[in-house]
Amino acid sequence: MEIESARTVVYPWLCDSMGHFATQHYMKVFDDATLHLLGSIGYSLRDAGTTRRGWADVSHKIDYLSELRAGDLLVAKSSVQRVGTKSL
Repeated sequence: MEIESARTVVYPWLCDSMGHFATQHYMKVFDDATLHLLGSIGYSLRDAGTTRRGWADVSHKIDYLSELRAGDLLVAKSSVQRVGTKSL
């Protein structure tokens, strides 16, 4: 099941010298989306210390379909593709 996991506006100060949403700022959006996705399946950052459950990003694959510019709306949609014994 795919969920909307992040939504933000591209502000001018987040753009590079060519006027595109700078690559470095995508990762913040994706980090926020990860927390929202994990929360939707029951993970609570608040309980992470007591449950001793955490996560680590081990791989990122990004396909840039088009450039984002100031004023554009960025919507991230996420889903869990596989569930393993220690990973998802």
